[in-house]
Amino acid sequence: DQGQTVMTGDDLKDAKEELGQNKQPLVAIELSDEGAKKFADLTSKNIGRRIAITLDGKELTNPVVQQAITGGKATISGSQSLEEAKDLAILLRSGA
Repeated sequence: DQGQTVMTGDDLKDAKEELGQNKQPLVAIELSDEGAKKFADLTSKNIGRRIAITLDGKELTNPVVQQAITGGKATISGSQSLEEAKDLAILLRSGA
């Protein structure tokens, strides 16, 4: 599904910044029931690959899928600071 929109803001319930176990900044996302199904399918088919997360055609981040993500909750790592994670969470929520 390269370059194809698989999910939209309607699939996202919430996004918030937090510190992970090693104090690294993360964005925790929670998906709707339908979004969770789509994300599980997307991530299971793309382990080891990057997926782009975009808003209005602009790429916000492109994390590498580490494993299939089921259950409707996930974290996005790679932010350099908690402030950067907060900004990403705000942008994600604005599209929801």
